[in-house]
Amino acid sequence: MMKRMLSRIPLAATFCGMLLMAPIGVAAERQSDSQMQQAPVSRGYPMTIQVNTASVEQLQALRGIGITKAKAIVEYRKRYGDFQSVDELIKVKGIGPTIIKQNQGLLSL
Repeated sequence: MMKRMLSRIPLAATFCGMLLMAPIGVAAERQSDSQMQQAPVSRGYPMTIQVNTASVEQLQALRGIGITKAKAIVEYRKRYGDFQSVDELIKVKGIGPTIIKQNQGLLSL
């Protein structure tokens, strides 16, 4: 009987070791999630948003752009035509140099 119990110790030790390692895997996974949230553009869109073709939803992926500003960009585009440069976004109500600077490198025509 003692022999039988001793033969099960390695199995029990392995199981306990796996339980102890589980929180480490969870912490590593959480760290990866937080790193992903720091990505320049999230929500599954490309790293560059084309301001002349982007939808309201796509424009909202940019920093500082909510639904109101995204709609204003689309309305401006419909009214005046395509943007000739990314800096022309400053003509849209609610878009200032700070928003353009925050998204520099993420915007294209």
